[in-house]
Amino acid sequence: MSLAFFMVGATVGGYLVGSYLDSRFGTAPKLMLVFSLMGIAAGFLEFYKVIKNLTAENKKP
Repeated sequence: MSLAFFMVGATVGGYLVGSYLDSRFGTAPKLMLVFSLMGIAAGFLEFYKVIKNLTAENKKP
């Protein structure tokens, strides 16, 4: 459950930071897209780490 919150939070956080920077620097949707994609990538990286840890715990005797 916390993994879902992290993925959504990272994406929304990236969107908000990008939108703020776009309004500050006048770079329309460029920074919003970049930071949204970075948030999505961070979410999937965290998902990968959690799955990797869970599979490692299941392999231990």
